[in-house]
Amino acid sequence: YSSSQLTCWFARDPFCYEKFVREEVLEPGFLDRFADADLAGREALIDPEQTARILAEFKRLRLTDETLYLRNGAINLVNGMINMSFSCDGTQYIDHHSFFAELDKFG
Repeated sequence: YSSSQLTCWFARDPFCYEKFVREEVLEPGFLDRFADADLAGREALIDPEQTARILAEFKRLRLTDETLYLRNGAINLVNGMINMSFSCDGTQYIDHHSFFAELDKFG
């Protein structure tokens, strides 16, 4: 995205966030540093395959249109909600089931 940053809130410390730059995120083994993340005993509503699909759609929504594009997006694995802010159309906050069902409305 335009800032080339990934911001994460982890269950182990939900009041603080961590920022990573694009180069860090793309390095081999980046995800290995989070192997102990246990979601504080909660179940994730969004599984890894759905997460990958959401991220692919985020990329598509960012690159498809030069005027109306995704500025930033957030995924909450525990409650299943997706937050997206667009350049000209405000913010959308929807559950992941609706996101998948209504992809054609987002571009």
